[in-house]
Amino acid sequence: MLTFLANILVALVTGLAARDLFGDLAGALAVCMVAALNGPTPGDATTLMGSMLSHAQLVLPLLLAALWACARRRPILAALAAGLGSLIHAQTGLAVGGVALAALWAQALLQRPTTERTHWFRLAGATALVGLSAAVWLAMDRPHGPRLSTEQLIQIVAFFRHPHHFVPSAFPVRDYAETAAFLVAAGVAGYWLWKARRSDAQPLLIIALVVAAVLALCVVGYISVEVIPFRLGTMLQPFRLFAEVKWLGFILMAGVVASLLEHGAEGEQAEGYALLLGATTPLSAGATFALHAVKSWIQRLIPIPAWGFAGILLAVAIPIWQNADPSLRFCTLLAVGLLLHAGFTRARPAGRIAACIWVGMVAIVLAGFVFPYNPARALTSKFAARPAFTLNELRGPEAELGRWAKANTPEDAIFLTPPDWGLFRLTAERAIVVDFKAFVWAEPEMAEWYQRLVDCYGEPKRVGFAAQSEMVSNYRKITDERIRQVQQKYGIRYAVLHEETETAFPVVYKGSGMKIVRVGEP
Repeated sequence: MLTFLANILVALVTGLAARDLFGDLAGALAVCMVAALNGPTPGDATTLMGSMLSHAQLVLPLLLAALWACARRRPILAALAAGLGSLIHAQTGLAVGGVALAALWAQALLQRPTTERTHWFRLAGATALVGLSAAVWLAMDRPHGPRLSTEQLIQIVAFFRHPHHFVPSAFPVRDYAETAAFLVAAGVAGYWLWKARRSDAQPLLIIALVVAAVLALCVVGYISVEVIPFRLGTMLQPFRLFAEVKWLGFILMAGVVASLLEHGAEGEQAEGYALLLGATTPLSAGATFALHAVKSWIQRLIPIPAWGFAGILLAVAIPIWQNADPSLRFCTLLAVGLLLHAGFTRARPAGRIAACIWVGMVAIVLAGFVFPYNPARALTSKFAARPAFTLNELRGPEAELGRWAKANTPEDAIFLTPPDWGLFRLTAERAIVVDFKAFVWAEPEMAEWYQRLVDCYGEPKRVGFAAQSEMVSNYRKITDERIRQVQQKYGIRYAVLHEETETAFPVVYKGSGMKIVRVGEP
């Protein structure tokens, strides 16, 4: 329910912010983009619509509201939203608050002659609010024991457990290509809107400053992890902030498309549809918006309508070439959104009611074609993530052995399990020594978590999920001597082993290629 609410609020904030900045149609298009498109994923933590409950997902509506307030030069509101967000996810909330205020301070200094005195006071008050939130976080972020050294912290958190989130050199090359293409698309969209709205360009300047601040923080994050170890620069998790950049990029692209569809000259409507379809993937967005930036040159050779339809072909061809998801959900939401916008621009209430009925009928027909198996669930899957299973529905060795252990072992028994068997503690309702996935975000406990992995499975040579695979392989060859060492240190009474693992301990249960052995009293 909380995930569902967070997704709905993300869509609501998106629609309101885009409508506020660029009009009703831009609001409808931006909601469709944010709800149905993935965009680039540098750092593997830039999801806008979540499918699982997490602090980062719950805080997102507040952070987006803070950026909306920032674009409208309302620093107090931005600081309050980011400060509240820091109570849910401290690092990201404070980082977004800092980015928003940095952008507002920079904008005020760049336009100093026209900046009113009251705005400086509001900026100072907002800075104090964010500083107070940071002080609360620092007061609460006190470990129960001695802190780890910066090098040890970065080694465990960044390089060993989360290289896909923290270590830029570990990010896939495709992520960099998609990120660059998306930034090109967003940059072209922002520049086009700035030329078209010179009299009201302050929000666009602030958005550009926010993006610049996030990119600067990402550079700091790289330096902090891979060049000069720096605790704060690492723990702020700056690459998470690209979710906010992605959100702003979708809003800018929606603003351009809406302007072309509503106010475009002859042939520019086709160009608007080309840009809209191009948004389906980052690479196609970058390509179509880049061509849009140089269209004056292209038009010397190709007439405007032909250029627009060529853009549509390009926008469709790139996702097919990439074997990308065609985003049928996006097409469905887009069709419904455009019809809603068309219907609700009618002045008479009767016309709006008729538009709602018509849109509902069209939505049902489209859903029937696009999602033949379960249209209602498919249409809402991006907004409301439903559990794929319950514990009683789990199948496989982990569930089977867990249920046996729950029924046949003492409640205080401690188990040694494979490193990827974290669910065993839930199905068996028994304690386990450690598992790879359940990372401990606290000092010095994370050092103990790492030491337990080494004690149970040996010290891996690889990092990230490759380290987990290495430890799974090592565990198949675990010896009775290591099991006894683990027993002496952690008090285990049972061990879950692979069936082929040689052992002299008595087997008390066997099934699904696994076995449970009794190690004895600690």
